[in-house]
Amino acid sequence: MFGLDTRDRTIIGVASGLVIINILVMFVLAVTTFAEIALLAFSTPILGFVIYGAALTGGQYIADIGIETENTPLATAGVVLLQAGFGTIGAALLSVLPREWHLIALGATAVLTTLFTVVVTAYVLWTDRSLEHWRMYANYCFGAAFLVVLVGSFVLTPLLLLGFLLTFAGFTFMLGFDIWHAMTDQTGKNPWWHGVRVYVAVMGVFVHILRIIVRILIALASE
Repeated sequence: MFGLDTRDRTIIGVASGLVIINILVMFVLAVTTFAEIALLAFSTPILGFVIYGAALTGGQYIADIGIETENTPLATAGVVLLQAGFGTIGAALLSVLPREWHLIALGATAVLTTLFTVVVTAYVLWTDRSLEHWRMYANYCFGAAFLVVLVGSFVLTPLLLLGFLLTFAGFTFMLGFDIWHAMTDQTGKNPWWHGVRVYVAVMGVFVHILRIIVRILIALASE
């Protein structure tokens, strides 16, 4: 269908399914204590950055190992940790809005994230160059974001905006690399491995767009 083989459909299905589940998790957790805990963590930005950065990195690593070794419980644990990490971040963002606005925020974010992903995928399909270096760019962005957020948390608050942009850029490079890697990988990796990695990159973009949408809605409500 549409020129996609079984492997491609599996990757897309895994990534899409996990994204949809994570959006539902955000919606459910937004009115729970988990959202309050995440807000408390991010009240000191570098603390939230470190805690949730570690959770997401750890979750992806555990899921990768579990899939590669065909250890279903381990892979499931990694995915659950990823779902919890992204879910509580999204829930914290939503919790500052009235409950009736949550679906609007999530719906708008889902549409924009889908369009964003389509654009990145189109670029990957259009270019005939290797995007191997995008993984390095992503790591540079995340590393720079850590330093900027660290300074912004205690010394120069305006730097936090730069930290946001750097992490957004990092997930964008990650998304492009993971899509390219999934399309060009000749090592025979399990398509679920690629699907989980694309899911992580998409959700990274999602939570950043959600933050922008929440700020816009708050600004509109204050007018």
